[in-house]
Amino acid sequence: LEFRRVLFRSHLLVVALAEGRDDIASEVEGQMDPVRWKRDDLRVIGQAYGRALRPKDGLRYFDRLRQLEPHNADAHFYSGVLSIEMAQYAPAAAHFAEAVRLDSTRRDDVRRYLSGIRARSGGEGP
Repeated sequence: LEFRRVLFRSHLLVVALAEGRDDIASEVEGQMDPVRWKRDDLRVIGQAYGRALRPKDGLRYFDRLRQLEPHNADAHFYSGVLSIEMAQYAPAAAHFAEAVRLDSTRRDDVRRYLSGIRARSGGEGP
């Protein structure tokens, strides 16, 4: 029963963020201890906050995921993405470097992401 409750709340939080319902998102977050979120929930919720243009909130979930799984290349990659969104370039570079160190296939992902940033900003950026 507890697993279903956590799963339901994680889905509700993701949908609330997608719909711009910060009131519901805040209520759901207030009802849950971040320690109880499952690893997949942490990733999905972190990405949802990123899509909702709330990178600082998303980064909190990836921070927790990196605590649980320090060798999770995806957690480091998305932490880098969200750090870029907050103009925190040094932490972003460290996260990207760690993602590539843990999984060399992430090198192309980092290049594509940074190329997209440069293209959108007229050639400027990280």
